[in-house]
Amino acid sequence: MDRIDVDLFDFNRAVQNVSREYSVQLTFREQWMDERLKFNDFHGKLKYLTLTEANRVWMPDLFFSNEKEGHTHNIIMPNVYIRIFPYGSVLYSIRISLTLSCPMNLKLYPLDRQICSLRMANGWTTDDLVFLWKDGDPVQVVKNLHLPRFTLEKFLTDYCNSKTNTGEYSCLKVDLLFKREFSYYLIQIYIPCCMLVIVSWVSFWLDQGAVPARVSLGESDVI
Repeated sequence: MDRIDVDLFDFNRAVQNVSREYSVQLTFREQWMDERLKFNDFHGKLKYLTLTEANRVWMPDLFFSNEKEGHTHNIIMPNVYIRIFPYGSVLYSIRISLTLSCPMNLKLYPLDRQICSLRMANGWTTDDLVFLWKDGDPVQVVKNLHLPRFTLEKFLTDYCNSKTNTGEYSCLKVDLLFKREFSYYLIQIYIPCCMLVIVSWVSFWLDQGAVPARVSLGESDVI
């Protein structure tokens, strides 16, 4: 059985209400042991070897189960590297952008909170492969993160292993708790609507014979 330690550096970009999805750019890292890759470090002079082609070594079968779209980054150079350490440890790091599904409950809109998950699964049973969160702080989010209309309140790491008639499958997940920014809706919706209502009250103080003024005021409120 292979043990895979996983950690993430996360940068959220947008949360979409209509399509029930959110976009994220992240640096994804895995680390595991492969004794076949042990090598002589020449008494500590060689700390690690670096590869840029993932097909050169064995890789865990991992996928994002709630992914809708995704791509890697290749500007200037492919944003991926593999480090192999003398004792056989392999560190794999890659930068990717994902669009993931996020079922939402909009009953309290625009005073709602939404939980969006990032799920990582694989096609091997736990007899062959187990995913574990790296000890310490496995998920890190960029500081001063600014999202349009939302605030990331907190995030939680957990396991989401599943059992089927073919065995048990390892799964990791991150739950992101988003709070909707009420100030945006206050300025864009609530205040303009209140102003229209207040302006419409002016018609009660207009003379009954001032038909053009009353009609113009009513048309302005409707428009």
